[in-house]
Amino acid sequence: MAREGGKPVRRNRARLLGQYGWFLERFRGRCDLAAAYYRRAVAAAPDDAVIRGRYAVFLETAVHDYDAAEAQYLAALALAPNRVPLLGDYAVFLEQVRGDMDAAERYYRRALEADPVHPNNLTNYATFLTEVRQEYERAESLYQRALEVAPLHRNALFKYALFLTDVKREYGDAAALYRVALSAYPGNAAIMANLVGVLFLAGRANEAGGMLRRALAHPALRRPGADAAECWFYQVVYGDAAERLPALSALRRLLGVGVRSPGFLLEPHVAAARAGRHPWAEWLGPLAAVLTDEVEIDVLDGWEAWAAARPDPVH
Repeated sequence: MAREGGKPVRRNRARLLGQYGWFLERFRGRCDLAAAYYRRAVAAAPDDAVIRGRYAVFLETAVHDYDAAEAQYLAALALAPNRVPLLGDYAVFLEQVRGDMDAAERYYRRALEADPVHPNNLTNYATFLTEVRQEYERAESLYQRALEVAPLHRNALFKYALFLTDVKREYGDAAALYRVALSAYPGNAAIMANLVGVLFLAGRANEAGGMLRRALAHPALRRPGADAAECWFYQVVYGDAAERLPALSALRRLLGVGVRSPGFLLEPHVAAARAGRHPWAEWLGPLAAVLTDEVEIDVLDGWEAWAAARPDPVH
């Protein structure tokens, strides 16, 4: 049994400080206090790769101090060069922050060499192969392996469903995966929104409409965010005539406060609207482009319905 003040006790105390920092960040939104606790944790156990790795993720995702984050990643890797979650997190950092795709791929491969069945690293590397390398067969095999290992892994379910939607256009299979995900993670806004979208694309309009009404009434989608904007866009595209203008007004409010979702693939829905002779068909493409942050919002200024959907001024 370690004596008071011994190394195991200090390490446990340091990790507790780091865990409290994580709690303050995720559940209290107090990144200032969280940063102080992470620093105390690192100072208490500077040779703990777990603490440094978690601090690196915090600096990257919450503080956006990328140089400081990379310094912590490298310090952690020097202490534990084969730590699997750390290798995967640094690969994502190199891909998404540094844009160094070759280095990112080396770290993805190192992570999977260290643990070939780590579901999150399998999923993230599959997404890398999809989006960066366009190596779809390899990507799909990794998604499938991740779900063989962890059938209810949220990231694997979500990303593979996106792959089936955007790459393979297998909308029925994607909807089945989203249903599994929603059963495992009820109330997840992104899963609900994406399920609505693939149900419409699969031609299951009645089921999609019912799911859309439930989603828009759910508290998770009443908060301003990209998933709520996605659902209001679907209401604009697929809703009844009486529902369109209120939906456009709700979407305009969200876009007006800066809600955007780069990466959403909305063109199939726009194409469906054109095929169905939607009365706003010529404007739905520009509207989708605003939502995905490809064009500025003033591109919609000439649209009569857009003007009519202007939110009432607050007095």
